[in-house]
Amino acid sequence: MLKKIIITGGGTGGHVFPAIAIANLLKANFKEMEILFVAANGMEVPIIQKNNFPVKNVWISGFYRQINLKNIFRNLVLPIKMIVSRYQANQILNEFQPQIVIGVGGYAAYPTLVEAIRKKIPTVIQEQNAYPGITNRMLAPKVDLVLLGNELASEKLECKTKVYSGNPVRNVIFNGNKELFCKENQLDVQKTTLLVLGGSLGAKTLNQAMLRHHENLINEGYQIIWQCGKIYYDELKNKLKVHKNLILLPFIEDMAGAYATADLVISRAGAMSVSEIMNLRKPSILVPSPNVADDHQTFNARSLADFGAAITIPDDLLELKIKEQIDFLFLENGIKPIQKHLDLLEIPNTEAIILSEIQKLAS
Repeated sequence: MLKKIIITGGGTGGHVFPAIAIANLLKANFKEMEILFVAANGMEVPIIQKNNFPVKNVWISGFYRQINLKNIFRNLVLPIKMIVSRYQANQILNEFQPQIVIGVGGYAAYPTLVEAIRKKIPTVIQEQNAYPGITNRMLAPKVDLVLLGNELASEKLECKTKVYSGNPVRNVIFNGNKELFCKENQLDVQKTTLLVLGGSLGAKTLNQAMLRHHENLINEGYQIIWQCGKIYYDELKNKLKVHKNLILLPFIEDMAGAYATADLVISRAGAMSVSEIMNLRKPSILVPSPNVADDHQTFNARSLADFGAAITIPDDLLELKIKEQIDFLFLENGIKPIQKHLDLLEIPNTEAIILSEIQKLAS
């Protein structure tokens, strides 16, 4: 009987949100299960706590790639952090006595997974991206099971056992109410709607492209839901005229309603965004961020675009190409083949696969 599991990882929302989805799935199916998160002391901690899970911290950070004096010092301290974090992880494992340790990627997963492997505790990695992160590439050959969020990752991971499970998405996104969302945001339920997503922090390139083209798009009959990110909101609000067919938001609380209203999603290509778009069968223009490790967002975008199920535009060409691609989709009926390919995509029964594989490993 499964009673105790540790989930470890983090560094970005792309790691912590699937971790919470897995935790909620396990809690729903094993009522008496205790779940402990182990994370670095970063942005993921308040998100975990807000979702009512206990969390313990280890002293670890990633490798800083940009060369400057501050980062050189940070990187010199990294070996000390590695030793300390492994000691902390060992203490946590001894105290909590988990039956399984699940790593979701990111540097925060490394010390706990390494110690769990050393202690012969069954271990699982859940990799969200088409191009796996460095922690998961290093540890995949040593863990007992790898769950693939994107099938393309299989080509880049050597491991004992790997299963394509898909990424665990929030169930709430399937329950969007278009009529209610439009009413609450004074939008026209009949109009063709563009949903622009730059992630919780926003994306400068997406914001610049929309700033340049939004008036022409509105004049052509579109309405726009634009999530610009908290750091860009005040600046953009001062630059934009008030339009009844445009809502500018720093962050979208009712994401399910926004998805339900959208006819086209224009988004960064984070693993969870791509998974949500795929599961909801939403036509999309994906704009991979150039500022991520190993260019993994390009691989995520290609997992749909190569199948004809999305359009992808390089970040540096977005401002030039975005209007042209929107016109192609809606004025030249380019959206129909994309929708057809989306409908043909085989999407795994993610929750059932994850539960089944973890139960198998526990037994």
